[in-house]
Amino acid sequence: MPRRGKKPGGFAEEQAEWEAALPDRLDAKVGPSGRVVIPAVYRKAMKVKEGDRLMVRLVDGELRLMTPEMGIKRAQRMVRESIPPDVDLVEALIEERRWEAAKELEDD
Repeated sequence: MPRRGKKPGGFAEEQAEWEAALPDRLDAKVGPSGRVVIPAVYRKAMKVKEGDRLMVRLVDGELRLMTPEMGIKRAQRMVRESIPPDVDLVEALIEERRWEAAKELEDD
């Protein structure tokens, strides 16, 4: 069953809204205890403030920071891209549950 006519949302669409306005690069210094201050323009774009938690990864020599919300949206986008557009996950799950219930009844 095809998905409803809802526009896909998530990380890719949100990122495009603000990414174009950001500088390609800004320099930052490593301070005491290895602390690095995230430039204000990037904090604003990421919607992070003092005390917020970030996920940190080292990828190909780059340090990447991501909010948990961005991580969730990225995961949702990856799942959405891996599912054919004509597949309705809710219907597929219901069908699987029906099949399992019927199998249990046969086994009894």
